[in-house]
Amino acid sequence: MHIFRLIPQEEFVSNILLAYLSSSPEDRSSGRWWYPTANSIARGMAHEFGISVSQMAGIIAVLSPQISWERNCIVAYEFMRSPYERPTGITTDNWVKAKEIYEGRLGFIRGNKVRSFWSCILTGGDTNEVTIDTHSVDVALGEEAREKDKRYLVNKQIYGIFVDAYREAARQLRLPVTEVQATTWVWHRKGER
Repeated sequence: MHIFRLIPQEEFVSNILLAYLSSSPEDRSSGRWWYPTANSIARGMAHEFGISVSQMAGIIAVLSPQISWERNCIVAYEFMRSPYERPTGITTDNWVKAKEIYEGRLGFIRGNKVRSFWSCILTGGDTNEVTIDTHSVDVALGEEAREKDKRYLVNKQIYGIFVDAYREAARQLRLPVTEVQATTWVWHRKGER
């Protein structure tokens, strides 16, 4: 049994609520518009390069692990300009997945975080999916997770523990779960914890 299963969900929910309520009005505005903005970026690139929005959101999502959002957008654009050349700083595995999606094979959108991120971008946040990345885990824990613990996020059950906590926090706040996740992500990245 992993340590995440021993922590009561109420503690995760409480930490998420505390982070949300600690966020500034600017953080909340950024969180509210985060996924609609990401969707607009995906739509713009899809239009410019002649692919579907679903493909573009998938390419952005598969290129996202371990890079900042700003870098993610740059790398996705670089990829689209030259899809058969690997962008600097992107793993070969993620580049191969991006090429497959570019060629129309959406089945390469895999993994808990990547699939949910794709869905959130594609829908502009109009989904019950929750993107759980290392920032989201840190928020739920109320502290920075140890690197060795973060690898457990590939486990669907452990990922689901955090998804459920964010959904419950959103229910209590009477807000869309994507808005709560994005707002706390913005707040956490600013280092105001």
